[in-house]
Order: sequence, then structure tokens, then C-alpha cells
Amino acid sequence: MLEYINAEIVEQDLITALDFMENEVLESKDEISDRAANLEIALSLSSNYHRQSELVFETMEGIKKTQTTIWAITDRNVILSGGNFIPVHCIREVQIL
Repeated sequence: MLEYINAEIVEQDLITALDFMENEVLESKDEISDRAANLEIALSLSSNYHRQSELVFETMEGIKKTQTTIWAITDRNVILSGGNFIPVHCIREVQIL
């Protein structure tokens, strides 16, 4: 997470106004697999213990981060509390808080 320490913090309700990348932001299949596993853990902790996660994601404007509760995960999107979403392929890192 240290490489993203200077990422711009975005409030959850402003996420819908962002322009997301169209391509996968991670480079390897291992990174993609790790992201999927970390998202599942974050979802479970959000659902069972109301734990928040910090998501680092990439937009056309640069790397951003937000702290949120994950409500659901689809093949394409991570659904956040409040109904906002971030495309899975734009997420660089998941940190459980």
C-alpha cells in the first residue's frame, strides 16, 4: 500500500462522476487472482462484521482511493454502500481496515 500513499482520496458519493479505465490495470494473472481473493475477504468482513476496506483504483485522471463497505461483487463491478460501484478491472489494491 505504500506506493499508493499519495493517491487522491475520493468520497464515495463522488465515485459515479469519475471516468474509469477501460483496460485491466494489473499486469499478471497472479495479481488479478490475489485481487479477487482480497475482494471476497473484504466482502465477507463487510457483510459479517461491518468492516470497511480501502480500495485503490485507477481512473482516467489518475490513481484514487476510497474507504467503504463492500455490499456485493459481480463479474464486472464492486458494489459499494450507497449503490456506487467501481469496475473490478480498475482496482489496484484492496486493504482491510
